[in-house]
Amino acid sequence: MSHQYQSISTSGRPLKNFVDTGDMIFVCSAVWYAKIIRKITAGQVNHVQIVVDKERIFETSTKKFKADYEALPEATKKGMIIVRPTFLAPEQKEQLKLLCEKYKGIPYSLWDVALNFTFGWLKDELKKRVISLLGTKKFMKCDELVSRLLYEVSMKKELRWFEGYDPSYLLKICLTHPESYHVLYWNP
Repeated sequence: MSHQYQSISTSGRPLKNFVDTGDMIFVCSAVWYAKIIRKITAGQVNHVQIVVDKERIFETSTKKFKADYEALPEATKKGMIIVRPTFLAPEQKEQLKLLCEKYKGIPYSLWDVALNFTFGWLKDELKKRVISLLGTKKFMKCDELVSRLLYEVSMKKELRWFEGYDPSYLLKICLTHPESYHVLYWNP
């Protein structure tokens, strides 16, 4: 899937100047395991985070092995795609912040990562169903956490089957629903 987005006006700008609660930051890292993730998922990105406020993001990662807050990156950079869900009302953004507290500390799902590696060769829909069936329910990967948070505050049907997603699949959902998601920055 090839998309061309011009985001010259935001390039290098401090993120806190234009992100909002609920924005998704997709990441294309250069580390070795990120390259493996992208190869297996046949995607452009290997990680996703959700913006909580002008200072923090919320994510699960192999850095802490649990869902937790991190500092908002300072500026846009290469390897980053930022997508805004346009459907979030102010009260839903407040709900999202409360849900982050609810999910804080949820363990990172290495089992689901292993399932993605094992079944990465399957087509998206089938892979999603297999991983949803075999995956853990009390642990989450980054894409599952972000999808679940947005689903629980919005009930958007395209986010309903969050188990079995990978970051690239979530990005694909956003790109195929332009009426609900706006790309703010594109520099993978």
